[in-house]
Amino acid sequence: RWPMRSAPTPWHVTSLASADTRPSVPGVPYVLLLDLPMLPGSTTPEDQFRVAAYASPWRSQAAYASPEDTGFAYSANIAAPATIGELVGTAGTGPEGRFDHHGSITVALLDGALSSVPVLQLLNGANTAAIRSDNGAWEVIQFGSAEEIAPSVWRLTTLLRGQQGTGDALAAGASAGAPFVLIDHAVVKAGLQAEHTGLALNWMVGPTGQDFGGPTHVGLAMAGGIRARLPLAPVHLHVARQPSGDVLVTWTRR
Repeated sequence: RWPMRSAPTPWHVTSLASADTRPSVPGVPYVLLLDLPMLPGSTTPEDQFRVAAYASPWRSQAAYASPEDTGFAYSANIAAPATIGELVGTAGTGPEGRFDHHGSITVALLDGALSSVPVLQLLNGANTAAIRSDNGAWEVIQFGSAEEIAPSVWRLTTLLRGQQGTGDALAAGASAGAPFVLIDHAVVKAGLQAEHTGLALNWMVGPTGQDFGGPTHVGLAMAGGIRARLPLAPVHLHVARQPSGDVLVTWTRR
């Protein structure tokens, strides 16, 4: 199910004598489609439907979309491999809206590395990642500390959970093996058109320049652009019985 893991990036050794021995025919990519909430700095809801891919050896990937089984149109270019992994153990639950200094999340990466950042960088949006919860929604998290505890296995602490209104995904929890993706420049807009928001589309992703729909391409079906259009859940719900017998429900809008 997962491509063969390699050692994390800092352990790679290169030399001037090394040659490019990558096969001429690239392998099948591992692809994730992410329907994310409105991230900081975002303006267009449909652009929050993102695609991430990983392959070894890496080739740039092209994404295509169609509402049918045919008639696929070019949608996006994926120029860099995403930092993708899976949960080792469950993610557990934690507080929303404040630092979790006691919990931890452990992930096994396919390749690459994670790093720690100071708190100010964290609050400015650094080390943002997504975990697919058991209800299918993506929980947006941030982590301040990343420690490699085994080859390609990282323990994340100083957590911010349920970011950008994804508290429902936090509450649902995530089981061992759930996908993990670092949200950076490698996770690109899938090219969803506004008129296709919420519609189930067929997606094909494969190496650029390879025969479309060949053995090196992956097919997925998913509707996107929905999460970014959902309002944030209200907080501080209060229910009070009135002298008339009516019930008054109030809340604080986020």
